[in-house]
Amino acid sequence: MSKKILIIDDEKVIRELLFVNLQQTGYEVSLASNGEEALDLVRWKFFDIIMLDLVMPKMYGLEFIKELKDIRYTIDNKKPAVILMTAFSANELVEEAKTLGAVTCIYKPFDVKEVLNTINNVIQCN
Repeated sequence: MSKKILIIDDEKVIRELLFVNLQQTGYEVSLASNGEEALDLVRWKFFDIIMLDLVMPKMYGLEFIKELKDIRYTIDNKKPAVILMTAFSANELVEEAKTLGAVTCIYKPFDVKEVLNTINNVIQCN
């Protein structure tokens, strides 16, 4: 069974770039353009990995992570691994997100190979 990845980013170009590359690699990929849309998805479907833009309209990444913590999954009470994505060097926000449960951060602009390596590392650790 392929791993399920949710990409949450307000930039359509980023969503599409990751969608194409991750799908070609064999992942099942879903997309959301903001945190509210993503919460609707995660309430009914489990994702192994959530790639989350830290700064978005409607709901910041930190708010999303806080909401995500309250969602209960029936799959061994497993939680998705959250990988942050940000174009800002806001170390305080990244550290706070990691305190809330994010596992790592990828800084934009990124190389797709870097993203794939990060995802593979996160899957191996989980």
